[in-house]
Amino acid sequence: EGWFPRSRGWNRQLIVGDAELLIAKGGYDSLRWRDIADAQGIKLPSIYAHFSGSGAVVSAVAERYMQILAQQFHYRDGEDPTEDLKQGIALLVEAWASNPCYLRLKLRNLERGMSGFEVPGEGTPSRNLESGPLAAMFERLGKMLDCGVQHGVFGTGGRLEMVHVVGGRSWCG
Repeated sequence: EGWFPRSRGWNRQLIVGDAELLIAKGGYDSLRWRDIADAQGIKLPSIYAHFSGSGAVVSAVAERYMQILAQQFHYRDGEDPTEDLKQGIALLVEAWASNPCYLRLKLRNLERGMSGFEVPGEGTPSRNLESGPLAAMFERLGKMLDCGVQHGVFGTGGRLEMVHVVGGRSWCG
């Protein structure tokens, strides 16, 4: 009574959620299988029914982040791109602030010189920009920035620099 069996997908999402909390609290290096199992009230080997290893859990966390990031930067064709860019940046900062896990992973990637566009098992950063989960978002952002350049509200270097800011590449050094 009061007990409802969970589906495999439901348990998987709960494990990913717990991994996000652990990363948010202590960074990537704080992610421990034992802590996830304890939070779930399951035995440690049960996690392997859902994930092959810690890399697979981090990949699932990254996939959630990519889904959120893919929704950013909506450009209204024919409108002033300045407001759309401001709103896009505000929503991006809000996404990072609402889940410190994503910001910690992004900062870890920057520290390691990674682009921030890589989803393990999903291909190269350039592939992810061209046809991967973030392609549509970067296409919208590109149109917005190109329009701003055409109308003289953004500098000509703005597109590449903005893509680097959003994607996490450092152009310093």
